[in-house]
Amino acid sequence: MKSITNKYFNIEEWELWPSNDKVLERLTPKIENRIKKEIPDITLDEIKTNVVFCVATAK
Repeated sequence: MKSITNKYFNIEEWELWPSNDKVLERLTPKIENRIKKEIPDITLDEIKTNVVFCVATAK
């Protein structure tokens, strides 16, 4: 997510707010692999994120 955002914006602040444990319990390796297949550069932290707080300006 950050790499895509950084392509078009100058990121001033970037915070990942994680999903709660109930949600993360449902994240299986199968789901994780399917996400990584669609978005190869996504990190595990990004997959586990509920909200991204971002302050940025257009390039």
